[in-house]
Amino acid sequence: MKALPYRSIVVAILSIALVAYVSIANAEQYLCVADKSVGFAYDKVTKAWGNANFSTDAKYLVSESKEPKYAYQITRIGTNYRLASCKQDFNKYGYLVCPDVAIANKFYDFSFNRISSKFLLIFPYGYIDVTPDERNASPYMEIGKCSPF
Repeated sequence: MKALPYRSIVVAILSIALVAYVSIANAEQYLCVADKSVGFAYDKVTKAWGNANFSTDAKYLVSESKEPKYAYQITRIGTNYRLASCKQDFNKYGYLVCPDVAIANKFYDFSFNRISSKFLLIFPYGYIDVTPDERNASPYMEIGKCSPF
């Protein structure tokens, strides 16, 4: 009879470990790859804004947050820190909206639709800034596709 409680404890611990493993293995995550990026850049010689193309080598990981107060997190592949913590989960239309994504001390907006598998990253600052030093920031928009894995 004394072996029964011990076995019950072992079975309970193994069950909890299995549930935790299945939860981690089934965690929802997406790899997002930029396709195109366009915006505006300030030309210091002509002192005018013009169209600009930007590199599209960025890749992002959208995954369930490790912090309980957030639903999802965005991480740029190749870095080891979180760019954004999304407070809201996907809505009923498949949208995940994460405002104020911080990348290199600049704030972006990141939106993703898991139904269309498309994302949009926007950096809206630079043009409306008032000091000449702030004109170094070029507003731009990046689009791409995401796939679950």
